[in-house]
Amino acid sequence: MRHKGETPMTELSMSGRAAFIGLDARAMAALKAARPTIDRTLPSSLDTLYQLINQAPEAAGKFEGGDAQTRARTA
Repeated sequence: MRHKGETPMTELSMSGRAAFIGLDARAMAALKAARPTIDRTLPSSLDTLYQLINQAPEAAGKFEGGDAQTRARTA
């Protein structure tokens, strides 16, 4: 949800987004170097996370079924 006067995230540059969450150039370089590992392992990590969420009624209730999890996964 955007508040009055805020710039939508889509209008911010990558460096602006990184600065917004507190990442400096060194951290960005580390993430860039780790990207192949992240890309390779993230799908199975998300599968595991959503399996755990689906087993916990309180957590599962935050999602409106599989479609909501799919949207969250691709956000």
